[in-house]
Parts: sequence; C-alpha cells; structure tokens
Amino acid sequence: MILVTGATGYIGRHVVNRLIAQGERPRCLVRDPNRAAKLLPADKVDFVHGDTTQPSLLKAAVQGVDTIIHTAFITDDHKALSRNYYEETNVHGTSNLIAAAKDADVQRIIELSGLGTRPDKPGTYMEGRYLAEKMLIDGGLDWTIIRPSVLFGKDASFIKGLVDLLRVAPVAPLIGGGKTQFQPIYVEDVVTVILKVLEDPTRTNGQIYT
Repeated sequence: MILVTGATGYIGRHVVNRLIAQGERPRCLVRDPNRAAKLLPADKVDFVHGDTTQPSLLKAAVQGVDTIIHTAFITDDHKALSRNYYEETNVHGTSNLIAAAKDADVQRIIELSGLGTRPDKPGTYMEGRYLAEKMLIDGGLDWTIIRPSVLFGKDASFIKGLVDLLRVAPVAPLIGGGKTQFQPIYVEDVVTVILKVLEDPTRTNGQIYT
C-alpha cells in the first residue's frame, strides 16, 4: 500500500494520477475528503482524513502502508500570518509522519524536498526543508529524497505568476541583475523520477536526487 501525503497539492495530484494509471490504488492523506473528491478520482483512490500536523490522525493513515510518498510541504510565503506554517507543517509535520510510520512498521519514505536545500535562519522555508531532510535521514527508516527545481506545467504557480507578471509589467525584472540562473523542470518528469525510485528500493535507498 502506498500513502501519498499532500495528495491534493500540485505535485501530489500528478503523483496520484500516475499511480492510478499504473494500476495502483493509492491511499491519500487529505484534510477535506469532499474537496479532494473534486480534484482526484474518488473511485480509484482511498481517502483518509488527516493532517501531518495532527499526530492522532496519522495512526489510521499509515496502517498497512509499506511506502509513503511525502509531498505535504508549505511552499508559499506565510510571513504575514501569526503562525509559522513552515515550521508547523514542514518540520513538525514531517517529524509526526516519521514517528507514525515507525510505529506502523512502514518500510520507507520518499520525500519531495527542494533544490539547494541547506541550513538557514530558524523559521525560514529553507531551514524547514533542511530539518525535514535531516529528520528523515536520521529517522531509522529506509528513505530517498528528491530535490526538484522550480516546477512547470499546467497551472504551476511559480511559472503562472511569472507569466502573469510579464503580461502586465511594462518591463521584465532581471533577478540577480540577470546573473541568476535556474532550470525549471516539468512536473511529469519529477513524477517519473518518483516512480522510478518507487520501483527500485534497493538502488535508491539512502540516496538524494537533484
């Protein structure tokens, strides 16, 4: 049994749909099953109500699961809010998931991280990603970490926002004075990597892919 966290998120939806296409019936951890049923084919998945920030709800979610694909991370800027969602979801949520997985004898976790993950100031997005990786590496389970670059594809938020800006802005800003470079990656290519990792646990265990 495969559990997908963040199943209604951008990359999570693509992962779930590809798993279905390969004949799997994934279990999807979702906060709102009614909303999830509008985004995913409810007759081809098993929804389980829960949230990585609520340990009491994770016990049922991980029962009978052998592999978790962990995509439930906050990537938006929530600095204006009173709560630190980066730490709450990305750090504590991952810690809760690892603990629940160990209790349920889950074999491995495949974690979606981000390119350039490194230690940073406490409470920042990058620090949260770094701590989430470190906890998984030290957590005692089989693990694989995937660090994709900026995703592009239909409705990808970053690229869509950039395109919308270019359509209305009189000039296009040059990030980093035009010297900053990054290589976006197609979301389906990332999903292909995830599935390759899923199919070959022996070779991919303990590896970080960028």
